[in-house]
Amino acid sequence: MNLLLKMKCALIPVFGFVVALSGQSYNLLNIFPSEKELHSVIVSTNSDSLEPVAFVYSNCIRDLKNRILLKWTDTEKLFESEDGRSLGVLFFGNPPKNPTERQDFILQTICSRDSASLPIKGTFIPNRSSPSFAFSENCRMIAGIFPTGDHLRFFNFQNKETGSVTFLQETVINTNESRGQFCGDGLRFLFFSFVSRSPLEPLSPELFMFTPIGEILWNFKPQTGAVRSFATSSSGKFSLISLKLENTTPPGVARQTILLDEKGTVLEVFPFGFRLCDIDEKGSWIIFAEENSLRLISIITKKTYFLKKSVSANRMITDVRFLPENRFAVVTGSKSFNNDDRIYNRPEILVYSFRGDVLFHEKFSSDYSYTGRLLTSENGWVIGIVLQNRFITYRNKN
Repeated sequence: MNLLLKMKCALIPVFGFVVALSGQSYNLLNIFPSEKELHSVIVSTNSDSLEPVAFVYSNCIRDLKNRILLKWTDTEKLFESEDGRSLGVLFFGNPPKNPTERQDFILQTICSRDSASLPIKGTFIPNRSSPSFAFSENCRMIAGIFPTGDHLRFFNFQNKETGSVTFLQETVINTNESRGQFCGDGLRFLFFSFVSRSPLEPLSPELFMFTPIGEILWNFKPQTGAVRSFATSSSGKFSLISLKLENTTPPGVARQTILLDEKGTVLEVFPFGFRLCDIDEKGSWIIFAEENSLRLISIITKKTYFLKKSVSANRMITDVRFLPENRFAVVTGSKSFNNDDRIYNRPEILVYSFRGDVLFHEKFSSDYSYTGRLLTSENGWVIGIVLQNRFITYRNKN
């Protein structure tokens, strides 16, 4: 997800303002219309292009010739990769008469590389949580989180199991609250859950870093606070955890972000939290986003180089990510619901320089997006957004 940044000059901290727009730095590249209500897309894995290979709707996936690739109902679950290049649909077998008996499931996967893909099959006990899955970028790896037995299982995109993790028998894992994220190359998996190692010990939040063969590299247990969000860099060299602290002095609720290195050692504790973040591929910069604010931090100096307290009036930030040439992109939107589906009304794309200049600002005043996510080509020169009736892309002019 994160893209290589090459630093060309020293940066001067800029706080609370942006320089006036001085010409758009991106050109409209393509518009891919959809006759049906478009939820998301699967895009190609080409380095310098960003073209759809399939459209994702509320209950099916169709290729560009309108052929159905997968179809599901409200009882099935959809899992998508953050980079828009793969997804899986979890289908359930007939429920057993006894809820303590095991129920079958099948995960059908689709990857934009069109590699041969066999379904992942297994069972679970329906009176506990159902399995969940996380997909790495570029169709590399899949992680399955299971309520019993091997709590973590790793698969490649030929759906061959590469490794698994089984916690000790006396260890309790709350899989209802478990989540995970691959680093960019799929060689590390950051796993979060609530864990207890004895009957007398309460469940408490803990982070683990695993390899896809099931090897544990490190674990980290926050001393206090509720975990709001977490993230890892594309190389897995850095990880972040955002905490909400209570009973602080002065009274109130405070927020905190902990930066960890590749061994799980604390490098820095920042006096703020984040909802979303991105770490550049080189491991030099972090962009943090709260509801409507942005903060650019140097990992080397730990200093803030850019702070924007209000990005877009009456909108929330829905995505942030680094781009080439010392830039980062932000997507904003106003959250509401269409039936039971969350949507982001009137989305906007903003591209900033590290100095705070707005290099590109595109408004979609009559549209909405189901994902609120920015997609990029592998080299980062093309960006795109999925709207309710089209997928639209832009190319950097340079």
